Amino acid sequence: MTLFRICLASLIFFSVAQANDWPQWRGPNHNGATKEKLALTTDSNLQIKWKKSLGIGGYSSVVLVADRAYTTFTDSKSDYAICLDADKGDEIWRFRIDDSRPARGNADIGPLATPVVSGNMLYAVSAYGKFYAITAAQGKMAWTTHLLKDQGGSMPQHGFTSSPLVTENAVLVQIGGSRHSLVSFEKKTGKVNWNIFLDAMQYSSPSLGWLAGKEQLLVRTEGSSFGIDTETGKILWSHSENLGQSSFATPIAIEKEYVFAAGFGRSLLLKISKSGSKLSSEEVWQSRDLKGNFSEPVYYNGHFYGYSSAFLTCVDGPSGKALWKSRQPGDGSLILVEDKLLVLSGDGVLTIVKASPEAYEEIQSTRILSGRCTTPVSFSNGKIYARSLREIVSVEVK
Repeated sequence: MTLFRICLASLIFFSVAQANDWPQWRGPNHNGATKEKLALTTDSNLQIKWKKSLGIGGYSSVVLVADRAYTTFTDSKSDYAICLDADKGDEIWRFRIDDSRPARGNADIGPLATPVVSGNMLYAVSAYGKFYAITAAQGKMAWTTHLLKDQGGSMPQHGFTSSPLVTENAVLVQIGGSRHSLVSFEKKTGKVNWNIFLDAMQYSSPSLGWLAGKEQLLVRTEGSSFGIDTETGKILWSHSENLGQSSFATPIAIEKEYVFAAGFGRSLLLKISKSGSKLSSEEVWQSRDLKGNFSEPVYYNGHFYGYSSAFLTCVDGPSGKALWKSRQPGDGSLILVEDKLLVLSGDGVLTIVKASPEAYEEIQSTRILSGRCTTPVSFSNGKIYARSLREIVSVEVK
Protein backbone atom coordinates (compact mmCIF):
# COMPACT_ATOMS: atom_id res chain seq x y z
CA MET A 1 0.00 0.00 0.00
CA THR A 2 1.43 3.38 -1.00
CA LEU A 3 1.83 6.20 1.49
CA PHE A 4 -1.24 8.17 0.41
CA ARG A 5 -3.39 5.58 -1.38
CA ILE A 6 -6.30 5.65 1.00
CA CYS A 7 -7.92 9.03 1.27
CA LEU A 8 -11.06 9.92 3.07
CA ALA A 9 -12.28 6.35 3.56
CA SER A 10 -9.61 5.82 6.22
CA LEU A 11 -10.66 8.80 8.30
CA ILE A 12 -12.95 8.16 11.25
CA PHE A 13 -16.61 8.90 10.58
CA PHE A 14 -18.41 10.35 13.58
CA SER A 15 -21.00 8.07 15.12
CA VAL A 16 -23.25 11.08 15.76
CA ALA A 17 -23.63 11.86 12.07
CA GLN A 18 -25.72 10.23 9.39
CA ALA A 19 -24.23 9.71 5.96
CA ASN A 20 -25.36 13.04 4.48
CA ASP A 21 -25.16 15.26 7.57
CA TRP A 22 -22.69 18.12 8.05
CA PRO A 23 -23.04 18.31 11.84
CA GLN A 24 -20.03 20.39 12.88
CA TRP A 25 -17.12 22.63 11.92
CA ARG A 26 -15.46 21.28 8.74
CA GLY A 27 -18.00 18.54 8.21
CA PRO A 28 -18.50 14.96 9.39
CA ASN A 29 -14.79 14.27 9.88
CA HIS A 30 -13.47 17.78 10.67
CA ASN A 31 -11.45 17.62 7.44
CA GLY A 32 -13.58 19.82 5.19
CA ALA A 33 -14.68 16.87 3.06
CA THR A 34 -17.62 14.60 2.36
CA LYS A 35 -17.96 11.47 0.21
CA GLU A 36 -21.46 12.54 -0.81
CA LYS A 37 -21.76 13.19 -4.54
CA LEU A 38 -22.34 16.54 -6.26
CA ALA A 39 -24.52 15.69 -9.25
CA LEU A 40 -23.13 18.37 -11.57
CA THR A 41 -23.08 17.57 -15.28
CA THR A 42 -22.34 19.56 -18.43
CA ASP A 43 -26.01 20.50 -18.85
CA SER A 44 -26.72 21.35 -15.20
CA ASN A 45 -26.14 24.53 -13.24
CA LEU A 46 -26.26 25.89 -9.72
CA GLN A 47 -29.39 27.75 -8.66
CA ILE A 48 -30.34 29.48 -5.43
CA LYS A 49 -33.11 27.52 -3.67
CA TRP A 50 -33.62 30.08 -0.90
CA LYS A 51 -31.83 33.05 0.63
CA LYS A 52 -32.57 35.17 3.68
CA SER A 53 -31.08 37.99 5.74
CA LEU A 54 -29.46 36.99 9.00
CA GLY A 55 -28.70 39.90 11.34
CA ILE A 56 -25.65 42.07 10.77
CA GLY A 57 -22.77 39.69 11.48
CA GLY A 58 -21.60 36.18 12.24
CA TYR A 59 -18.62 33.99 11.36
CA SER A 60 -20.13 30.58 12.08
CA SER A 61 -20.46 28.16 9.19
CA VAL A 62 -23.74 26.27 8.68
CA VAL A 63 -24.23 22.85 10.28
CA LEU A 64 -26.87 20.47 8.98
CA VAL A 65 -28.52 17.45 10.55
CA ALA A 66 -31.51 15.69 8.98
CA ASP A 67 -33.80 18.47 7.66
CA ARG A 68 -32.50 21.33 9.80
CA ALA A 69 -29.78 23.95 9.45
CA TYR A 70 -28.07 25.68 12.39
CA THR A 71 -25.75 28.66 12.71
CA THR A 72 -25.18 31.75 14.90
CA PHE A 73 -25.52 35.50 14.25
CA THR A 74 -25.87 38.91 15.91
CA ASP A 75 -28.43 41.71 15.62
CA SER A 76 -25.85 44.13 17.13
CA LYS A 77 -27.29 43.84 20.65
CA SER A 78 -27.57 40.08 21.18
CA ASP A 79 -25.99 36.97 19.68
CA TYR A 80 -28.22 34.02 18.80
CA ALA A 81 -28.08 30.39 17.81
CA ILE A 82 -30.75 29.78 15.18
CA CYS A 83 -32.44 26.72 13.68
CA LEU A 84 -33.89 26.85 10.16
CA ASP A 85 -35.81 24.47 7.94
CA ALA A 86 -33.01 23.29 5.63
CA ASP A 87 -35.36 22.84 2.67
CA LYS A 88 -37.26 26.15 2.88
CA GLY A 89 -35.17 28.46 5.06
CA ASP A 90 -38.02 29.12 7.50
CA GLU A 91 -37.00 29.90 11.08
CA ILE A 92 -37.91 27.17 13.59
CA TRP A 93 -36.36 28.68 16.72
CA ARG A 94 -33.67 31.05 17.97
CA PHE A 95 -31.87 31.04 21.30
CA ARG A 96 -30.03 34.01 22.79
CA ILE A 97 -26.49 32.96 23.71
CA ASP A 98 -24.99 36.28 24.88
CA ASP A 99 -24.62 40.02 24.50
CA SER A 100 -22.96 41.08 21.27
CA ARG A 101 -19.23 41.63 21.64
CA PRO A 102 -17.88 44.72 19.84
CA ALA A 103 -15.65 44.08 16.84
CA ARG A 104 -11.89 44.14 17.39
CA GLY A 105 -9.31 45.31 14.84
CA ASN A 106 -10.26 44.26 11.31
CA ALA A 107 -12.85 41.76 12.52
CA ASP A 108 -16.58 42.36 12.25
CA ILE A 109 -19.14 42.08 15.02
CA GLY A 110 -20.77 38.71 15.51
CA PRO A 111 -20.31 35.27 17.14
CA LEU A 112 -17.30 33.33 15.91
CA ALA A 113 -17.51 29.63 16.78
CA THR A 114 -19.45 27.10 14.72
CA PRO A 115 -21.85 25.03 16.86
CA VAL A 116 -22.08 21.22 16.74
CA VAL A 117 -25.13 18.94 16.77
CA SER A 118 -24.92 15.56 18.50
CA GLY A 119 -28.01 13.43 19.03
CA ASN A 120 -30.77 15.72 20.33
CA MET A 121 -28.43 18.50 21.45
CA LEU A 122 -26.75 21.53 19.92
CA TYR A 123 -23.60 22.85 21.64
CA ALA A 124 -22.69 26.51 21.09
CA VAL A 125 -19.98 28.89 22.39
CA SER A 126 -20.48 32.64 22.60
CA ALA A 127 -17.72 35.15 21.90
CA TYR A 128 -17.61 36.00 25.63
CA GLY A 129 -17.23 32.34 26.61
CA LYS A 130 -20.70 31.17 27.56
CA PHE A 131 -21.07 27.52 26.60
CA TYR A 132 -24.55 26.07 26.09
CA ALA A 133 -26.17 22.71 25.53
CA ILE A 134 -29.43 23.50 23.69
CA THR A 135 -32.12 21.02 22.65
CA ALA A 136 -31.85 20.77 18.88
CA ALA A 137 -35.57 20.27 18.34
CA GLN A 138 -37.03 23.00 20.58
CA GLY A 139 -34.17 25.42 21.20
CA LYS A 140 -34.33 25.11 25.00
CA MET A 141 -31.33 25.24 27.34
CA ALA A 142 -30.32 21.90 28.85
CA TRP A 143 -27.24 23.15 30.73
CA THR A 144 -24.64 25.90 30.58
CA THR A 145 -21.23 26.86 31.93
CA HIS A 146 -18.90 29.84 31.53
CA LEU A 147 -15.48 29.07 30.03
CA LEU A 148 -13.90 32.04 31.81
CA LYS A 149 -15.61 32.19 35.20
CA ASP A 150 -16.26 28.49 35.74
CA GLN A 151 -13.52 26.71 33.79
CA GLY A 152 -10.48 28.99 34.02
CA GLY A 153 -10.33 29.87 30.34
CA SER A 154 -8.68 32.86 28.70
CA MET A 155 -10.43 35.08 26.16
CA PRO A 156 -8.56 35.64 22.88
CA GLN A 157 -8.38 39.16 21.44
CA HIS A 158 -11.29 38.57 19.08
CA GLY A 159 -13.32 36.39 21.44
CA PHE A 160 -13.88 32.64 21.76
CA THR A 161 -13.68 31.05 18.33
CA SER A 162 -12.84 27.40 18.92
CA SER A 163 -15.68 25.11 17.84
CA PRO A 164 -16.79 22.31 20.18
CA LEU A 165 -16.05 18.67 19.35
CA VAL A 166 -18.17 15.67 20.30
CA THR A 167 -17.16 12.08 20.96
CA GLU A 168 -19.49 9.21 21.85
CA ASN A 169 -19.79 10.29 25.48
CA ALA A 170 -18.33 13.79 25.75
CA VAL A 171 -18.24 17.29 24.31
CA LEU A 172 -14.88 19.09 24.36
CA VAL A 173 -13.89 22.72 24.08
CA GLN A 174 -10.51 24.42 23.81
CA ILE A 175 -10.52 27.30 26.28
CA GLY A 176 -6.88 28.45 26.14
CA GLY A 177 -6.48 29.39 29.80
CA SER A 178 -3.36 29.49 31.97
CA ARG A 179 -4.81 26.70 34.16
CA HIS A 180 -6.77 24.69 31.61
CA SER A 181 -6.42 24.56 27.82
CA LEU A 182 -8.91 21.81 27.01
CA VAL A 183 -11.99 20.63 28.91
CA SER A 184 -14.11 17.50 28.48
CA PHE A 185 -17.77 17.69 29.61
CA GLU A 186 -20.42 15.02 29.96
CA LYS A 187 -22.79 15.64 27.08
CA LYS A 188 -26.01 15.21 29.05
CA THR A 189 -25.16 17.05 32.28
CA GLY A 190 -22.21 19.38 31.62
CA LYS A 191 -20.21 17.76 34.43
CA VAL A 192 -16.45 18.04 33.87
CA ASN A 193 -14.88 14.71 32.96
CA TRP A 194 -11.32 16.06 32.87
CA ASN A 195 -9.32 19.15 31.98
CA ILE A 196 -5.70 19.68 31.01
CA PHE A 197 -3.22 22.48 30.41
CA LEU A 198 -1.15 22.14 27.23
CA ASP A 199 0.02 25.54 26.02
CA ALA A 200 -1.38 28.88 24.91
CA MET A 201 -4.09 28.51 22.29
CA GLN A 202 -6.46 30.98 20.73
CA TYR A 203 -8.58 30.26 17.67
CA SER A 204 -7.81 26.65 16.71
CA SER A 205 -10.34 23.82 17.04
CA PRO A 206 -9.66 20.19 17.99
CA SER A 207 -10.47 17.22 15.75
CA LEU A 208 -10.83 13.47 16.22
CA GLY A 209 -9.08 10.62 14.44
CA TRP A 210 -7.51 7.17 14.55
CA LEU A 211 -3.71 7.19 14.63
CA ALA A 212 -1.37 4.25 15.23
CA GLY A 213 -4.34 2.11 16.23
CA LYS A 214 -5.83 4.50 18.80
CA GLU A 215 -8.67 7.02 18.75
CA GLN A 216 -7.44 10.41 19.92
CA LEU A 217 -8.04 14.12 19.99
CA LEU A 218 -5.81 16.17 17.70
CA VAL A 219 -5.01 19.57 19.17
CA ARG A 220 -2.96 22.46 17.85
CA THR A 221 -1.67 25.18 20.21
CA GLU A 222 0.36 28.26 19.31
CA GLY A 223 3.60 26.27 19.18
CA SER A 224 2.84 22.54 19.28
CA SER A 225 0.70 19.65 18.07
CA PHE A 226 -0.73 17.06 20.48
CA GLY A 227 -2.50 13.73 20.49
CA ILE A 228 -4.77 13.41 23.54
CA ASP A 229 -6.57 10.35 24.93
CA THR A 230 -10.31 11.01 24.54
CA GLU A 231 -11.31 9.30 27.80
CA THR A 232 -8.63 10.52 30.21
CA GLY A 233 -7.05 13.65 28.75
CA LYS A 234 -3.61 12.00 28.89
CA ILE A 235 -1.04 13.31 26.39
CA LEU A 236 -0.23 10.47 23.97
CA TRP A 237 2.35 12.36 21.89
CA SER A 238 3.44 15.91 21.20
CA HIS A 239 5.49 17.77 18.61
CA SER A 240 6.84 21.30 19.09
CA GLU A 241 6.94 23.41 15.96
CA ASN A 242 5.90 27.02 15.45
CA LEU A 243 4.02 27.35 12.17
CA GLY A 244 3.90 31.13 12.17
CA GLN A 245 0.80 32.14 14.13
CA SER A 246 -0.84 28.74 13.91
CA SER A 247 -3.83 29.83 15.96
CA PHE A 248 -6.46 28.97 13.31
CA ALA A 249 -5.16 25.48 12.53
CA THR A 250 -7.51 22.50 12.79
CA PRO A 251 -5.28 19.41 12.58
CA ILE A 252 -6.59 16.40 10.65
CA ALA A 253 -5.72 12.68 10.65
CA ILE A 254 -4.77 11.05 7.35
CA GLU A 255 -4.47 7.32 6.61
CA LYS A 256 -4.39 6.43 10.31
CA GLU A 257 -0.69 7.35 10.46
CA TYR A 258 -0.34 11.04 9.67
CA VAL A 259 -1.38 14.41 11.09
CA PHE A 260 -1.55 17.55 8.96
CA ALA A 261 -1.78 21.10 10.30
CA ALA A 262 -1.53 24.45 8.53
CA GLY A 263 -0.42 27.66 10.24
CA PHE A 264 -0.24 31.21 8.93
CA GLY A 265 3.39 30.77 7.87
CA ARG A 266 3.56 27.14 6.71
CA SER A 267 2.03 23.71 7.01
CA LEU A 268 3.32 20.54 8.63
CA LEU A 269 2.89 16.80 8.08
CA LEU A 270 3.72 14.44 10.96
CA LYS A 271 3.91 10.64 11.07
CA ILE A 272 2.64 9.04 14.28
CA SER A 273 4.22 5.69 15.19
CA LYS A 274 3.69 3.13 17.95
CA SER A 275 6.45 1.32 19.85
CA GLY A 276 5.11 -0.94 22.56
CA SER A 277 2.50 1.11 24.41
CA LYS A 278 3.99 4.51 23.49
CA LEU A 279 3.24 6.80 20.56
CA SER A 280 5.75 9.17 19.00
CA SER A 281 5.73 11.81 16.26
CA GLU A 282 8.16 12.42 13.42
CA GLU A 283 8.17 15.31 10.96
CA VAL A 284 7.67 14.27 7.34
CA TRP A 285 7.80 17.72 5.74
CA GLN A 286 6.99 21.40 6.06
CA SER A 287 5.63 23.55 3.25
CA ARG A 288 5.31 27.29 2.80
CA ASP A 289 3.02 26.68 -0.19
CA LEU A 290 0.02 25.89 2.01
CA LYS A 291 -1.02 28.21 4.79
CA GLY A 292 -4.08 28.05 7.01
CA ASN A 293 -5.39 31.61 7.16
CA PHE A 294 -9.18 31.59 7.35
CA SER A 295 -9.40 28.56 5.08
CA GLU A 296 -8.01 25.17 6.05
CA PRO A 297 -6.66 22.93 3.27
CA VAL A 298 -8.37 19.69 2.22
CA TYR A 299 -6.87 16.35 1.18
CA TYR A 300 -7.83 14.15 -1.77
CA ASN A 301 -6.21 11.18 -3.46
CA GLY A 302 -2.66 11.90 -2.32
CA HIS A 303 -2.74 15.68 -2.67
CA PHE A 304 -3.53 18.71 -0.53
CA TYR A 305 -5.54 21.67 -1.86
CA GLY A 306 -5.64 25.03 -0.14
CA TYR A 307 -4.35 28.57 -0.19
CA SER A 308 -0.91 30.10 -0.37
CA SER A 309 -1.76 33.73 0.34
CA ALA A 310 -4.47 34.43 -2.29
CA PHE A 311 -3.39 31.64 -4.65
CA LEU A 312 -5.33 28.38 -4.78
CA THR A 313 -2.62 25.71 -4.59
CA CYS A 314 -2.14 21.96 -5.01
CA VAL A 315 0.63 20.28 -3.01
CA ASP A 316 1.93 16.75 -3.47
CA GLY A 317 1.16 14.62 -0.38
CA PRO A 318 4.31 12.51 -0.09
CA SER A 319 6.80 15.34 -0.75
CA GLY A 320 5.05 18.58 0.22
CA LYS A 321 6.03 20.17 -3.11
CA ALA A 322 3.69 22.58 -4.89
CA LEU A 323 2.33 21.18 -8.18
CA TRP A 324 0.37 24.24 -9.30
CA LYS A 325 -0.85 27.65 -8.13
CA SER A 326 -3.71 29.70 -9.54
CA ARG A 327 -4.83 33.31 -9.13
CA GLN A 328 -8.34 32.11 -9.95
CA PRO A 329 -10.85 31.94 -8.37
CA GLY A 330 -9.34 34.48 -5.96
CA ASP A 331 -8.89 34.38 -2.20
CA GLY A 332 -11.56 32.47 -0.31
CA SER A 333 -12.35 29.23 1.50
CA LEU A 334 -12.95 25.71 0.27
CA ILE A 335 -14.32 22.25 1.00
CA LEU A 336 -14.09 18.94 -0.91
CA VAL A 337 -17.21 17.18 -2.21
CA GLU A 338 -16.36 13.85 -3.85
CA ASP A 339 -13.64 14.92 -6.35
CA LYS A 340 -14.56 18.59 -6.59
CA LEU A 341 -13.43 21.68 -4.69
CA LEU A 342 -16.21 24.09 -3.70
CA VAL A 343 -14.56 27.48 -3.32
CA LEU A 344 -16.40 30.51 -1.92
CA SER A 345 -14.63 33.78 -2.61
CA GLY A 346 -14.54 36.60 -0.10
CA ASP A 347 -17.15 38.52 -2.11
CA GLY A 348 -19.65 35.68 -2.51
CA VAL A 349 -18.79 33.90 -5.79
CA LEU A 350 -19.04 30.09 -5.64
CA THR A 351 -16.62 28.26 -7.95
CA ILE A 352 -16.53 24.52 -8.58
CA VAL A 353 -12.99 23.31 -9.34
CA LYS A 354 -11.80 19.84 -10.30
CA ALA A 355 -9.53 18.34 -7.60
CA SER A 356 -6.69 17.41 -9.92
CA PRO A 357 -2.90 17.59 -9.48
CA GLU A 358 -2.47 18.34 -13.19
CA ALA A 359 -3.68 21.95 -13.28
CA TYR A 360 -6.37 24.37 -12.15
CA GLU A 361 -9.58 23.38 -13.95
CA GLU A 362 -12.74 25.39 -13.32
CA ILE A 363 -16.05 23.58 -13.86
CA GLN A 364 -18.59 26.28 -13.03
CA SER A 365 -18.86 29.60 -11.23
CA THR A 366 -21.79 31.70 -10.01
CA ARG A 367 -22.46 34.47 -7.49
CA ILE A 368 -24.56 33.26 -4.56
CA LEU A 369 -24.03 35.94 -1.88
CA SER A 370 -23.29 39.64 -1.49
CA GLY A 371 -21.11 41.24 1.16
CA ARG A 372 -18.15 39.78 3.00
CA CYS A 373 -17.85 35.98 3.16
CA THR A 374 -15.37 34.50 5.62
CA THR A 375 -16.48 30.90 6.23
CA PRO A 376 -16.43 27.83 4.00
CA VAL A 377 -19.62 26.41 2.53
CA SER A 378 -21.33 23.29 3.90
CA PHE A 379 -22.80 20.38 1.92
CA SER A 380 -25.68 18.08 2.83
CA ASN A 381 -28.17 15.96 0.87
CA GLY A 382 -26.97 17.29 -2.46
CA LYS A 383 -27.30 20.96 -1.52
CA ILE A 384 -24.77 23.69 -0.76
CA TYR A 385 -25.27 26.04 2.21
CA ALA A 386 -23.27 29.23 2.65
CA ARG A 387 -22.99 32.31 4.84
CA SER A 388 -21.91 35.88 4.43
CA LEU A 389 -21.84 38.16 7.45
CA ARG A 390 -25.47 39.15 6.82
CA GLU A 391 -27.06 36.44 4.65
CA ILE A 392 -27.56 32.69 4.48
CA VAL A 393 -28.28 30.77 1.27
CA SER A 394 -29.12 27.28 0.02
CA VAL A 395 -27.96 26.31 -3.48
CA GLU A 396 -29.04 23.26 -5.50
CA VAL A 397 -28.12 21.67 -8.80
CA LYS A 398 -30.68 22.05 -11.58
